[in-house]
Amino acid sequence: MRYILLLFFLISILFANEHKQILDNKEISNYGFYSKGSFLSKFKNSQLALKMLGEEIGKAYDTKVNIIFYKDNIDVYKAFKTNNKLTMIILGTKFFYENKEEIDKIANSYWTIALNTKAYRQLYLISNHKNHNFKDIKNKIVSFNKYDKTAFTWINKKSFELFKKPLFKLTQNIIEEKSESVALLKVFFKKSNMAVITKSTWDTMVELNPSIKNKIKIIQKSNYNQIPVIGIFKNNTSSFLLNSFFDFTGNLNSNLRNKQIVNILKIDYIYKINKQELDKLGLYYKEYFKLKEEYKKSL
Repeated sequence: MRYILLLFFLISILFANEHKQILDNKEISNYGFYSKGSFLSKFKNSQLALKMLGEEIGKAYDTKVNIIFYKDNIDVYKAFKTNNKLTMIILGTKFFYENKEEIDKIANSYWTIALNTKAYRQLYLISNHKNHNFKDIKNKIVSFNKYDKTAFTWINKKSFELFKKPLFKLTQNIIEEKSESVALLKVFFKKSNMAVITKSTWDTMVELNPSIKNKIKIIQKSNYNQIPVIGIFKNNTSSFLLNSFFDFTGNLNSNLRNKQIVNILKIDYIYKINKQELDKLGLYYKEYFKLKEEYKKSL
């Protein structure tokens, strides 16, 4: 009996060592996400859904994916620069372009999240006054989705271009709402004068309530050049880990579990951004940063 127990013990050790070796040989991805002020903040159970997504990628490609959450853009970017184990992070678009020159030295692959049917979005400035145009934004109450910094950047850029001043110097008040639909309804019920929303939100809300068109006017449209976030992979990431991510996210609705995950996150698909697209959008942000600097110098 003693020999049987000893044999069983030795077999257990060998099995444990073999299992550990298998785990050690697996390639590991560490994805960093910021939660404060990002699109993830507005979705219930979004952190759990991202962890589930990591598990599914790991199972599909026999690898391990860890999801790590940080407070904001600054924290996740600092970790990306200093932590060699962090494979990929996601950043707000404006923050990305503020640090693009440095990021390009340590990154080699970029992507974004399509929150509707298009990767690039169009923004609308809407008003509850039929005769309004952008110049009438002076002394008005303007509402935004507080999770979408691209909306504020766009309208603030327009303010610099037309008035040589930032938006807060022109308006009576700027109100951050929990969603675009709430911002639109505030305009509809005359709690705000104007709001910035995406075309997709406008189309959805008008379909639900056609009378919106009778009470609200679109007074300004952006180009189709807006993306909410930019994901970046570190330049030492293996081709296997890169391909695993893009192969998996290229077919997010492949099964019921994946559909449940993307439904929580409200993601339609992952879109890989090439260098030409990054540079083109970069010109837009370069103009914005220049306008801000010119205003500061004029003070």
